[in-house]
Amino acid sequence: MAKRPAGGSSMAVPSPPSKRPLHVQIDPMKLSVASIEELDINVLQFQNRKLADKLQFHRKQQDESCKRIDQLEQRQSRDDAVLCIINRYWNMLDDNVGILLKRFDAQTADEAEQEKQMKSVTSFIAQLGEWDQQEMEDKLYQRVELSKRYIGKLLQAYDRLVQHHTKVWDVLKDEKCPESLVKKYIESEKEKEDDEKKENEKEEESEKEKEKDEEDDKTKEKKTDDEDKVKVIKEYIAEEMIRLRKENVRLHELTTELHQRHHETESRQSALIDKMSAAEAEAAELKQKNDELEYDLNAASEQIFKLERCLEDSARKIQALQEGFTKVEPTVVVDNVNQNVAKQKEEDQKELEEARELSNTRLLELESLQLSYENVVKERENLKAQLADIPEEIIKETTEYKTLHSQYSVLYNESLQIMTKLEDSVRRTHMQYNQHQRQIEQMESEELQYQKKMRTEMMNLEEQVCIVRKDNELLKQQNEQISASTEQLGPINREMRQLISQLRTHSDQQKTEIARYKKKVRELQYRIEEIQQNAQEASNIISEEIMPMKTEPEIIEQQSSPPEPGETRDDGEVEEPDDDEKDSKSSITPERVSLSNDSESDLKSQLKAALDSNKELKLLLDTFKAASKENRDKATLMAGEKRAKQEVEELKMIIKKLEKENHSSRSNHSDSNIDHEQLANKNRKIAHMEKQIANLKSDLQAKEEQENALLSEMDVTGEALDETRDQNYRLLTELKEKDDANINLMSERLKAQQTVRLLKEEKKQLAEEIQILAQQLDAQNEVVRSLEEKERGLIATLTCYEKESNTKQMALENQKRKAVECSQAAADLKLQVEKYQTQLKEAQVAVAEKTTVLEREMFKHKRLKEEVASSRKKLERAKKIEQASSADEVLMEEIKEYKEQLTCPSCKVKKKDAVLTKCFHVFCLDCLKVRYETRQRKCPKCNAGFGAHDYHRLYLT
Repeated sequence: MAKRPAGGSSMAVPSPPSKRPLHVQIDPMKLSVASIEELDINVLQFQNRKLADKLQFHRKQQDESCKRIDQLEQRQSRDDAVLCIINRYWNMLDDNVGILLKRFDAQTADEAEQEKQMKSVTSFIAQLGEWDQQEMEDKLYQRVELSKRYIGKLLQAYDRLVQHHTKVWDVLKDEKCPESLVKKYIESEKEKEDDEKKENEKEEESEKEKEKDEEDDKTKEKKTDDEDKVKVIKEYIAEEMIRLRKENVRLHELTTELHQRHHETESRQSALIDKMSAAEAEAAELKQKNDELEYDLNAASEQIFKLERCLEDSARKIQALQEGFTKVEPTVVVDNVNQNVAKQKEEDQKELEEARELSNTRLLELESLQLSYENVVKERENLKAQLADIPEEIIKETTEYKTLHSQYSVLYNESLQIMTKLEDSVRRTHMQYNQHQRQIEQMESEELQYQKKMRTEMMNLEEQVCIVRKDNELLKQQNEQISASTEQLGPINREMRQLISQLRTHSDQQKTEIARYKKKVRELQYRIEEIQQNAQEASNIISEEIMPMKTEPEIIEQQSSPPEPGETRDDGEVEEPDDDEKDSKSSITPERVSLSNDSESDLKSQLKAALDSNKELKLLLDTFKAASKENRDKATLMAGEKRAKQEVEELKMIIKKLEKENHSSRSNHSDSNIDHEQLANKNRKIAHMEKQIANLKSDLQAKEEQENALLSEMDVTGEALDETRDQNYRLLTELKEKDDANINLMSERLKAQQTVRLLKEEKKQLAEEIQILAQQLDAQNEVVRSLEEKERGLIATLTCYEKESNTKQMALENQKRKAVECSQAAADLKLQVEKYQTQLKEAQVAVAEKTTVLEREMFKHKRLKEEVASSRKKLERAKKIEQASSADEVLMEEIKEYKEQLTCPSCKVKKKDAVLTKCFHVFCLDCLKVRYETRQRKCPKCNAGFGAHDYHRLYLT
């Protein structure tokens, strides 16, 4: 029988076993349907019946679960009451222990009270509900430890009292000690009295002499009183110690008795624990059986309930049929139907009675088996208890113990002899080992001396070789550095020369372009000056032609009027006299004087302009030198703008002058009544001059634009030159840095090569030295091995001789002992064989009886199973025959069942043609292949794993 796991709480409802599914047989129903509505009605009626059945079944289960809950609640209340009682008495125990501790010792009692105050005063059951299982175990363990500590402190206090009493008793045994103790006590009292007297003496200094006399009298009286007190105390202490001694003996005897009882209770407790474990195992098995029986009972109750429902339905149908037959058919048919129904009822009742009888018999068998099992368990526990508590006297009287004791004594004596021999052999080996170690130390000291000499010579030679190599390597490094520097600097110099030549050609081109632009600027300046001269000449000519036409009185008035100084402007600056006034002055003088004055004024103006331009150029040069590149560009732009503005202002002034001259000429013309022909000619000349002025203005604008373009080009070229210079400087610095880096890398590479060479040479030298040393070591090891082999040979010969002597002695002693032991062993073995044979026979008889009983029961069980299966098959077939209209339908249904059995249970389409060799379940080959390929390599029925070679094809014929 498979054992159910014992885990699970008591509150959990027992679940049915997993490997026994509920097989409910639903009887097929015949429905005579005329339309879809009737079919729906019938279906609904059938569903309602099924739901009613389920409802009743669930109500029954609910009632059972309520009963179960009530039982569990009662059990829980009982457990809570037990826990409360345990807690109450435990607290009472702690309080009593605390009271006893207070009597013995105040410190321990105070500690106990502090620990109790530290705890929170709450309900014990509420605390248990709040704690987890682990926390509960920890807390209860702490409480148990606390109570143990209290009891330990109580025992310590009791031990202290006992020790104190023993000390006092030891003191009182001696006769001198109590007198000394009493004397000490009296002396201490005297000292106290003396202190009090001294204080009184300080207060009453005048009465010293009288008090001294009184004190002498008192001391004599006190001595007599002290002797009496000592005698009384001695007698009292002696009586008290005798009484305490008796009580101590009585308590000691009581403790021994309690120890014996405790030992007995422990042995009983161990027996009871064994019984409890057996009872727990038995309870688990019984619980498992109970669960299975409950499951069977539930299934049987369900089946009975369904059968009752079927009977009720059949009774209803019969009643309906009876009513129908009374209306349609004669009463004979009704009688036949009633007889058939009565027969069916009787058969069903008989089957139910048989099932009940079988269940009762099975229950009786189970109870008898249970009783027998309990008796066997009790016997087993008793035997276990007897085996656990075997007395020592019985064990000592057994032959096995005697034989073992004799063998142990013989072996012990032999071991002592062997130990003495072993110690002698260890001493000898130790002496030989020390001699050998001394020889090896001498050899090693000689080796070290020779090695030191070799090393000194090798070091001198290596130093000389290193010096020569360093000189050679330094020369090589210098040569390689020179060659590397020459090889590296050649292409670099070429590249630098090419770059310098390119930069020079570029700078020459830029210089030529600058000179060309400067020439253009000069030409433009000359043209501007020529244009200005032409404009001045034209203005002079116009003034000369207009002035003679004026009248004499006007000339006189002009002469008589004093020359006006330059008009002051709004800003306060004095203006120079206009050109009109100059022209009026020049008109007084003859034409030559006017021409000379005009040329002088022109020259003066040119001089002023030249001086101004020189000053501006000087300022520009200073600013260019002081300022940066961007400031220079700004300064050049500002200077160009100023020049252009000045030229524009000069041209505007010239135009104003010409307009004024024209206006004055026109006014004079109107005043002096000049001929119209001269005026027309002069007007023509004026128009011509105005055209020239316009042309000159257009030329001026074009020249200004050209000048601005040239200035911008100059700026661009200057910036390009500066950029090229910066680039050249950067390139030169980068080249220098690269050269330095390359030189450093070359030097480092050379150094690394040198170090590598030196290391290789040193490695070779060291390898040679290691080979030499290895050869020397091999030679020394060979010498040592030869010596060790000799030593081993000597030791082997010694051991052989010792073994031979020992074996001879041992053989003699063993033969003597064996003769005695064999006789004892033979007798012991005979007794043991007889015992074992009797036990074997009894066990064989018991086993044979049990096997026969088991075989009979198994045979009966199998027979009953077969009968039940056959009866079920017959019943099912009979029901099918009753339900079916003909035998063909029954056969067809059986064929369908067989076909379903032959179809694959996983896909339910193909036939079974493959078997799993692990669990021997049958499926179709395609399903197994698909499962293997999709890595679902488990049996669909039992979930047993399988591999590629675990499924094979079946050929069903």
